[in-house]
Amino acid sequence: MQLSNLRTLCLPAVLAGLACARSGPETVAPLVDTLTIRAAASFLASDALLGRRTGTEGGQVAAAYLAAECRRLGLEPLAGSGYEQDLPLTQATIVPAATTIRITGPGVDTTFVHWDDFIPDVGTEQPLRGFSGELAYVGRAQDILFRRSDLPPLEGKVALLRSEFGRNGEAADTLLARGAVGVIQVVDDARRYRLFRQTRGESRLYLSDSTVRSSFIPPLPAVLAGPRMTVTLYKPLTGVGSGSWNDAYLNGLAAGLPEPRELPGWRAEVCVVTSTQPVRASNVACALGGRGTEASHAIVVSAHYDHLGVGVPNAEGDSIYNGFSDNAAGVAMALGIGEALAREGRLRHSLILLFSAGEEQGLLGSDYFVTHPLWPLDRIEGVVNLDANAPQLGRARGGSPATRAARSSSWSAGRRGARDGRRRSRSRHPARITTRSSAMACQRYSSFPATASTRGSA
Repeated sequence: MQLSNLRTLCLPAVLAGLACARSGPETVAPLVDTLTIRAAASFLASDALLGRRTGTEGGQVAAAYLAAECRRLGLEPLAGSGYEQDLPLTQATIVPAATTIRITGPGVDTTFVHWDDFIPDVGTEQPLRGFSGELAYVGRAQDILFRRSDLPPLEGKVALLRSEFGRNGEAADTLLARGAVGVIQVVDDARRYRLFRQTRGESRLYLSDSTVRSSFIPPLPAVLAGPRMTVTLYKPLTGVGSGSWNDAYLNGLAAGLPEPRELPGWRAEVCVVTSTQPVRASNVACALGGRGTEASHAIVVSAHYDHLGVGVPNAEGDSIYNGFSDNAAGVAMALGIGEALAREGRLRHSLILLFSAGEEQGLLGSDYFVTHPLWPLDRIEGVVNLDANAPQLGRARGGSPATRAARSSSWSAGRRGARDGRRRSRSRHPARITTRSSAMACQRYSSFPATASTRGSA
């Protein structure tokens, strides 16, 4: 990884804006020590931190480092006696043998399996569950947003979506408002489905605090269906009940799909089973107090410090997603700004540095901070967020195709667990099996231990 180009990195726009909050007559932006930026980015993106995935040892080391940097700069903690704001997180690991989709229709009764055929999308506790109902085809996400009048009745239905939501995640809100109980996103491109599998991985993270509402993940359960399911899911639309799974054949099927419509007699029963355990993570926050009459009001410079962790190796066998551009560089710039302004020491407003965790899993740290603010929200004058700000240098893994696939989905992605030979962060708490699914679809798994619970579909 090359960091030498950071010597010329400058932050004129950010610093000039913050300089306006200084108490003196000058508005000249203070100088940033680029060595501070280089040192912070180099450490955070090093292999030693194993990609800084939230809830892992590497993520905890990154949080401890940022707290130490706040202390070194002489900045005050916001979280009581320390710099870290603990996040109540739960890690839900999918139980593959019990996670299935059954599709039934005229002449069809097929059960599909987790990983090879489909994966649950990311989600909070509420949408990470099973669902069942009659299928209704809704077209693409952009069709939902711009041609709402074409949508069929969706009350109690499972929406069948061509391709994934992508940048049109608000389409899920429309489906939920129309009464849909879940959505199957058909990813009919084999390479793209493999990338989604890699980025989603085998577990999901969500906040255990029920008072926190996600600003990013819709409360609609969703799965991503791969090419092996595509022919069956498209049969009520095309009349074709068998065929190849290659991309050319599936693209040909998709090209002939009709307008959105109900699919009488076709049903989906989705069963999702997870084992859950608490994990440790935290936001890091510190403040430089202002010296003027507006010191009780603050400007926030924020940057998420987590990345994707350890995943599928590349051609060279490297499985650590270092996250230099996303977002070690943004964190390093925030530290550089804090150091420069602390050295000047003449701010009219206070300055808050906020380093959030869980961004890659759906803005978890940011949502928690807004629900449980360490500074009154009505006294925050503005936020400057730094994210993925560095150029693509060398072979930084932050710009990998898998990461771009994760970014293309409006529902943020996670990575698979540590590769063989890497130590995993282990909790002392035993895992707890939870079934969130259609009770009928999951009856055969009633032999789980007494700690298991089965919930009906939405």
